[in-house]
Amino acid sequence: MINHKQALALFGSPHKNGFTALVYNYFLERLTKYDIKKINAFESNFRPCVDCKICKKSNSCAFDDMNQFDPVFRSSSLLIIASPLYNFSFPAPLKAIIDRFQRYYCEKYYLKNELQKKTAVLILTCGRENNDKWIEIFKNQITVFLKSIDINLAHTICLKSTDNLKSGVDNLPQNVKMDINNIVKII
Repeated sequence: MINHKQALALFGSPHKNGFTALVYNYFLERLTKYDIKKINAFESNFRPCVDCKICKKSNSCAFDDMNQFDPVFRSSSLLIIASPLYNFSFPAPLKAIIDRFQRYYCEKYYLKNELQKKTAVLILTCGRENNDKWIEIFKNQITVFLKSIDINLAHTICLKSTDNLKSGVDNLPQNVKMDINNIVKII
């Protein structure tokens, strides 16, 4: 089915059947108003940004691995980032993709181009239960990054204490399911 809205979903977990994947897939299955392009950070092999400064001078990148990503990103009004919390941040392959957003930062601040405003949803999973401070650090980090390129982090879905949960959609906590069902209605 072709919808009018486009979404870009970045999946940042090495576990295709883990808790991040469980919440991510549950969310995407209900996001029926969007055509969704999925990118798995662990399968995409994006090179990290090397600050070569090409994007400060032209709307391009030194590496061509972003050539297919760029039009999808530009046409999407919704960005979904799904990630486990690893050492207070993203896993390295997802961080490599996020660092490559330097291209859009430079487009806005150096080339003085207006970026399309977008909305973002963060899906975050973490093993420990008592890690609200870590989650806050992570959310602050992602919020600053997104705001710098005109993306509003509108919603965060958080599944905590995955070390103590059984896998499977039937074991997904009811509050997480309710959050997802409410979010997909309004975005």
